Amino acid sequence: MSSPSFWDNTGTSRKTVSELKELTETLKNWESIDKEISAAGELIPLIEEDPSLGGEVEKEIDKLSAKIDKLELKLFLSGRFDRENAIVSINSGAGGTEACDWAGMLF
Repeated sequence: MSSPSFWDNTGTSRKTVSELKELTETLKNWESIDKEISAAGELIPLIEEDPSLGGEVEKEIDKLSAKIDKLELKLFLSGRFDRENAIVSINSGAGGTEACDWAGMLF
């Protein structure tokens, strides 16, 4: 980006800046989760001393698990064509009235 010719083609430069911004955000999210996992790991010895803290730590672990699942889904759907539009066609095929009703509900 520091190259003088980088900004000559605005389409390419905008795309590159957008990709960099998205990757930076994703990296920050994973680093945040890594810190939270480390903090949760430090609580495990405290649970051994006071088992009543187990419920709170379990809630934190559930929150972390939900964050990780959300980021994994985001990464799974961040392929080359995942931002593009799609054409979907729903046809009832064979099956009679129930199939037509089901196709209508899906539509």
